[in-house]
Amino acid sequence: ILGIFMLYLNRYSLLTGYSSKHSSEYKGSLSAYVTMLFSMVLMFCLSNQKKYLKNRLISKWGIAYIFFAIMLLSMGGRLYVISNIIALLIVFSVVYSDGISIGKFAKIAITALFILGMIGVLRHGMRSSLTLRKVAFNLLQEPINTNYSLFTYLANCDICNWSSFPIVFVSSLINIIPRVLLPTKENYIRTVYDLQPKVISPLGATQFFVSYNIDFGIIPTMCFLFLLGNILAYLRKRSEKNSILNNTVYCMISSNLMFTFFRDGVMTSLVKNIIEFSFLMPIIIVYINAFLAKKFNYNYS
Repeated sequence: ILGIFMLYLNRYSLLTGYSSKHSSEYKGSLSAYVTMLFSMVLMFCLSNQKKYLKNRLISKWGIAYIFFAIMLLSMGGRLYVISNIIALLIVFSVVYSDGISIGKFAKIAITALFILGMIGVLRHGMRSSLTLRKVAFNLLQEPINTNYSLFTYLANCDICNWSSFPIVFVSSLINIIPRVLLPTKENYIRTVYDLQPKVISPLGATQFFVSYNIDFGIIPTMCFLFLLGNILAYLRKRSEKNSILNNTVYCMISSNLMFTFFRDGVMTSLVKNIIEFSFLMPIIIVYINAFLAKKFNYNYS
């Protein structure tokens, strides 16, 4: 019901691609819903023995996720779907003791790259002719677009920021509050472009070094990466004990480190995709289910 309501709010933007004339302010809400649904699918898949993992992907939960993910893709929102696909690959690598062979991984990677490049072409104009050259160009232009912010930062700013108070990170925590409770929350959120107006990113992406060096500084960034690595190592060790929650959090955080962490700002990569969607959301879902299981006496796993 919630998913259908999200589609209704975005009805004028569905099947219109990335550069739609009817851009919807509710696209973020649909993205959040799709990510929440994927968390539930992932926990559902991991709640049984690993030999049933593939079968559980094609279930009522999995089919529902695929449908809403396609609807999100039709609006040009491929970031979350990409991260979810990577999370599934990590699940197969973590859950199955034999992991994924190099040959199978290469086939999946090449196929995924082609599909992502194709989606990238289509999202810039659904009626454009699709060619292999355009797909390759779309894939190759991604790092260039991301590095515009890095080029302007190195050229115009002093990069020797050893330590600073993370204004962008702290203010971005406001983004966790639902828009229903705080409709004007974007007015309170700062960006690295507010702190360094000379940094320019005309196509939206912000390079990792720019985001974290401006906001945190070199030493706090190193400490943060050290802490993040240890947290993931702890979760990976706990995942061997077949904990559904630990496995879910580990796989979702790791999947976001593959893409969004290096090309999106602190608000999107760290706060929204890692803290909110990969950490808080699975914990909330598990404890809500545990509460309902105790109240109504059923096995929620």
